Amino acid sequence: MRVLQISKVCSSGRELSERSRDCVAVVTLEVEPVATGRRNLWYCETGNGWDEFMGLMDLRQIRRGVWALLCLLGGAVAALAAPEHYVLDKENSVVGFTYYLSDTATEGTMPVASADLLLDLQDVRRSKIDVTLSPAQAKAGFIFATEALKGARVLDVSNHPTIRFVAREISGTIHGAQVTGDLTVRGVTRPVTLAAQLFRQRGTEAGDLNNLSILLTGQLDRRAFGAVGYPDLVGPNIDLRILARVTKDSR
Repeated sequence: MRVLQISKVCSSGRELSERSRDCVAVVTLEVEPVATGRRNLWYCETGNGWDEFMGLMDLRQIRRGVWALLCLLGGAVAALAAPEHYVLDKENSVVGFTYYLSDTATEGTMPVASADLLLDLQDVRRSKIDVTLSPAQAKAGFIFATEALKGARVLDVSNHPTIRFVAREISGTIHGAQVTGDLTVRGVTRPVTLAAQLFRQRGTEAGDLNNLSILLTGQLDRRAFGAVGYPDLVGPNIDLRILARVTKDSR
C-alpha cells in the first residue's frame, strides 16, 4: 500500500492558498491485493477541514500507510466497495428491437418485467445482471405483426410468457463493456453477447451515481431459439437496444 496523492479540495472547486475550513483533504491510496494483482485505488476524504487535517496528521505517518486514521477523521472510502444493488425504473425502461420485414427495418418494443441488478462501478466484472421481459406485452409496429410475433410460430407467449437474460461474464469498464450471458426465448437458452454502456441520467449532477441509465445493444438470430415463423416475410436477424434506467437502492 502506498500514498499516491494528497489533495486539497475546496468548495469553490479549486485549491486555495489561504487556510480555510471550506477545504478538505482527499488522500488517494494504491492497494495491490495478493489474490488478484489488480491495481486498486482508495479515496479517503476527511470531514474536519484541511487545517484540522494538517494539524492532526504528520505526512510521514500518512506515507507509512496509516489510512485508517484518516478515515476516522470523518472520511469515507468510495472505492473497492462491495457491488451495490440498483432498482429498475420499469416505467422508463424498455427493450427496443428491429426486425426486417421484406428487407425494411421495422421497430418494436417489449417492456421489462423485472431486473435484479448488482453493479460494481469500479470493477464491472463483479456486477450481476438478471433481466426478465414480458413478450405478451410486446408491440411490433402494427397490429398484424404484433399478433404474429406473439403467436406459436414466433415467441409463443401462451406457452412461454417470459424472456430472460442472465449475465455470466462481464468485461471492460462502465464506459464500454461486453456482457455475455444466457438468453432464454421459447424455453430455449443460447449464449448472447451484448455491448454495454453506462450513463448518468439527464438532469443529474456530475458525480451523481444514484440514478443511471444502462444501454445494451446487440443482435441475435431468431432461428437459434426456434422462432422460425414467416421466413419469406421476416429476416432471421433481430437487432436489440435495451435501455434500463436504474436507481441505487437506499435500503
